[in-house]
Amino acid sequence: MSRGGDANTYKVKVNGTSLSGLTLCSAVSATGTIVVNPAVVLPLSLIDFKGKKQSAGILLEWTTENEIHADRFEIERSNNGISFYNIGRINATGNAGAKTFYSYMDFNPAASKNYYQLKMIDMDGKFSYSKVVAFSGQGTKNVFISNVSPNPFTNKIDLTINLEKSAPLQLQIIDLTGRVIITKTVNGTAGSNNIQWNGLNKLAEGIYYININRADASLQQKILKVN
Repeated sequence: MSRGGDANTYKVKVNGTSLSGLTLCSAVSATGTIVVNPAVVLPLSLIDFKGKKQSAGILLEWTTENEIHADRFEIERSNNGISFYNIGRINATGNAGAKTFYSYMDFNPAASKNYYQLKMIDMDGKFSYSKVVAFSGQGTKNVFISNVSPNPFTNKIDLTINLEKSAPLQLQIIDLTGRVIITKTVNGTAGSNNIQWNGLNKLAEGIYYININRADASLQQKILKVN
């Protein structure tokens, strides 16, 4: 056997043999070439995935190591433990050595049961899932969104937010990585609040979330920007 080059190419000489395994003739042989790829990519290691209830929602936390070839994490939620849908995304750091810690806050969990799982996606599109963690419902406290339109939107959004009592509201538009893009503060009054959010034409096309934060409650609504 001989080896040549950086591609880890091997030449293999095989003698012809009988069915019993005895050599028929040492002079009768065949020579072929095999190539072995020396770069073996190990999968991402998910050390822990857990969550805890907080006043603002449900905080999900996870720890990884060996993030070779890792691209992103997609956070998925279900109300029945069977049908999951995407509620957010966080890009992987690609840290191949030390442990890496991540977190994601679900500001608008369902009032009933909430199930969560991570979809861990590599740069080549391959993916795997974490275990599922579950929590009892955590409804918002007397605040809800009754209208978001148009959705998809181009340059403005009309919101209708209902409050049981007057309270200041902080509105945020965040991207899929959790980065806050725009913040707006309004003085909410008891009853129906009609809010027009203009000047959004400079946002790039894509999926965003509107966070509506009050001192004792938070809501989140997915929106789609188009040109």
